[in-house]
Order: sequence, then C-alpha cells, then structure tokens
Amino acid sequence: MAADTTPTSTSTRRRVVIASVLLAVTLASAGGVALWRRAWMAPAWWADAAADHRQTTVLADRVEYRLAEEAHKIRPGDDSWRLRITEDQVNAWLSSRLPAWLAHSRDLQWPPQLGTPQVHFVNGAVHIGLDYQDDGRRRYLVATLQPRVVDGRLALVLRGVAFGRLSIPGGSVRTLIETYRDVVPDRFLEDASVQRIIDLLIDEQRIDPVVSLSDGRRVRLLDIRVDAGEVILRCRTEAATR
Repeated sequence: MAADTTPTSTSTRRRVVIASVLLAVTLASAGGVALWRRAWMAPAWWADAAADHRQTTVLADRVEYRLAEEAHKIRPGDDSWRLRITEDQVNAWLSSRLPAWLAHSRDLQWPPQLGTPQVHFVNGAVHIGLDYQDDGRRRYLVATLQPRVVDGRLALVLRGVAFGRLSIPGGSVRTLIETYRDVVPDRFLEDASVQRIIDLLIDEQRIDPVVSLSDGRRVRLLDIRVDAGEVILRCRTEAATR
C-alpha cells in the first residue's frame, strides 16, 4: 500500500518534528540552568561561621593545646603514637587562627577577597573549600585531595575540582591557580609557603613530614588515614640529634 502523502499527513509529521525539537531544546536549557545553579551553590557540607565566635575560639584553643601536649610527651623508645583530629576541630582553628598565624609566621595577610577555608573529611579523601567574591556574588571552589605518605614522604594527590556542587571535568591545579589569580594579590600566590603547597598538589614534590620541637626532638608523620569526619595521624617522636 502506498504511503500517505496528503497535505494533512505531511503537516502532522512536521508538527511532530517541531514539537520534538522544541522539547529537546527546553530540556537542554533546563538542564543547563540546573548545572549553572549547582555551580553557584555552597557544597552540601559547607557551614557558615557560627554566630557564637567564642565557642569556635575555645575549640581552637583546645586543638592547639592538645596538639602541643601530644607532640611534647615523653614516650619510650621508638614507639609510634596516634592522634585523632576531627573536621570540626580543624575548621575551628582555620576560622579563628589562620589569618593571625599567617601574619605572625609568614608576614602574610590573608586576602580580604577570600573567605575562611573549610575542610570536610570523607573516607580516603579531604575536601577543601574556599569561598570568594565573583562580581559581587559569593562563589565556592573545592579541591578534593588524597593525602598519603609514600616512602616516608608526604604527598597530596589532587583527585578533583568543583565549583560549588558542580564537578569540573579535567579540573586541575591550573584551574585552582587561574581562578584565584583573578581575585587575590600576586604576592599571596607567589609566597614560598603557597608555592610549596602548589608543588605538593601537582605531585612534583614530596616533603619530609617532620616537625621540630623546642627541645630538639622531632615528630615524624608515619602514616595518615582519612575517615568520615576525622583524620588519624600515626607519628613517632625522634630523639634530638647532637
């Protein structure tokens, strides 16, 4: 039987095609808007600064005291010891101590364009988020890192980059640097400490994870494990060298 080629049949097919195209464009546009909105949203784990700053300060004080106490303990022989740190403790220290620490130890001012960094610990990885102002709007850039000790040296492996809640395919250290270069002074990015972190991220350099104590002893990081909401450090205190 011959196909129906009447004007009515042709018109119906044309309407179906046009409707299909319009539907596809609508869905694509809706998807694009949804992705755009996700790129501007705060990460699901992000928490704005607590209204009671005193509580954050008290927690940061406790963190500093405990770290100093554990590091300076006298331990027998070459026994290793463990230290558990929660993300709440780290975030409290970042919120109330980081700018002052940079100013005192590095003579470096935290850029006012940047907010306070926050961390989120998940199994095997650390999300580090930082908010900044983009044309008067608040935006969030997140790097996902896998810290590990390899052959006695510390490496930070970059596993992903995201704007807000939108992962960036192929996101890299270059993405991080180019984003922040537009909003922070060159002096900040060119500081030796910042450059050291950049070298760690691109895995061009692994550092000797050792902290020297005031009495000449040293604390060496032997292993690091990241679990949900906490990180566990395995360390060893080494005798002072003569």
